[in-house]
Amino acid sequence: MSIDTDHLAVRILQGAMTDATRLWWLKRAEQLEAARHRPGVDWPGRASENDLQRRWWDLTEAAQACRARAEVGVAEDVPELIATVLAEVA
Repeated sequence: MSIDTDHLAVRILQGAMTDATRLWWLKRAEQLEAARHRPGVDWPGRASENDLQRRWWDLTEAAQACRARAEVGVAEDVPELIATVLAEVA
């Protein structure tokens, strides 16, 4: 089995672009918010009320950071840049 290194490079760069997109960051913010403890719904296990509150705030802050990152966005010339880079290394 041989590995097509050009195809692999494109896939790696596509993955990096996907991670950098606005929608990816917004989805990640939603996931973090959904992971917060819901009093009366989620079982707290051995976590104290202080632990639950601290974790809730940590997840909230991380979600806010994701939303801020989403606002930065991705440069529209990224696909052209990838093509240029791949042409240079080929």
